[in-house]
Amino acid sequence: QLDLLRSMLPSEALEPAMADAERSGLLGHDPSGELTFTSRLVRDIVYDATPADVRRRLHSMAAAAVEAMSPDIALLGHHHDLAGHAKEAITLLRRAGDHASEQLDEVGAGQFFHRALVAVRQAVHVGDDDGTAEAQFVMLSVKLADVLRTRGETALARGVLAEARDWSGSPLLVALIDRASASIALSEGDVDGAIAALRRGVGR
Repeated sequence: QLDLLRSMLPSEALEPAMADAERSGLLGHDPSGELTFTSRLVRDIVYDATPADVRRRLHSMAAAAVEAMSPDIALLGHHHDLAGHAKEAITLLRRAGDHASEQLDEVGAGQFFHRALVAVRQAVHVGDDDGTAEAQFVMLSVKLADVLRTRGETALARGVLAEARDWSGSPLLVALIDRASASIALSEGDVDGAIAALRRGVGR
């Protein structure tokens, strides 16, 4: 969006650059007036050719612009994630996934929950865990597994829960995984398996 771009970058640098790109056929406007690349291939080449530190800085600037002008949690989480702000991205991406799920957008919900899981791993990797990573990883895994179950991708859902078990030693969190496993078994018509998983959860 042009207003977001203009809030990110000084107009004396931005306006001539946009005009030059439009004259060259790299940029155009869609019917809503938003600035777009005329070719997806050009877009991907430009993005991949941009140095990683510059990309992160631009995403950080975009996150600040979105936060100031239109607090779209999905867009804000996207930019924080790609700026390398894993801790900030986790909550935003989880909320975006919850919203997508409420709107019956299972594909979008799955993408947001998966990105939030990756952000948890990244936060732990860089030592930015405030002690909530274990619980967040399990809760997000359960949400993602539920979305995959709804989409009929039960094998993937089981894999997500298996990884979550490796992350958690808390009986309460493992009980949540047991309950999610029971839902998968029930969706497959395995009533005995569902009962066994629920009994394990109750025991924990």
